Amino acid sequence: MGIKLDINSLKLMTLFENVTGARVKDYFELDGAKYFVVQQGEIGKAIGRQGSNIRRLQDVMKCNVKIVEHNEDLLEFIKNLIYPLRLHSAEIKQEIKDETSVNKKMSDVVYLEAIDVKTRGLIIGRNATSLRNLEKAVQRYFDVKEIKVM
Repeated sequence: MGIKLDINSLKLMTLFENVTGARVKDYFELDGAKYFVVQQGEIGKAIGRQGSNIRRLQDVMKCNVKIVEHNEDLLEFIKNLIYPLRLHSAEIKQEIKDETSVNKKMSDVVYLEAIDVKTRGLIIGRNATSLRNLEKAVQRYFDVKEIKVM
């Protein structure tokens, strides 16, 4: 899966790296928030002491800034995306993607179990917008068909 960035995205990533000193892996926008995905182990440097880097970036960009630590493990990456919300459990199940073709393709469906009803509602969001945005973010890196919250 190739990720394509435009010139404005590259400028924002450079600004982020200059302000924080953390290496950026990716950048994308969802629902007006700017998401910066940093290399594994660089989240502390990116946030800054008591969130100073985030506040500085939000003042400069005039929007909500989210910083996510990249992880090669799908479930850990999802946990990083929804932080500070916590999950009771998470699992990946393989499902058949296309039953009609000769070469049946498998795709992953992720099942998340929230710790309580309030957390479940926050993960799903109004009209499932938060959940669909979570799916879009995860699908940039992993072959996931759908995310379901229980």
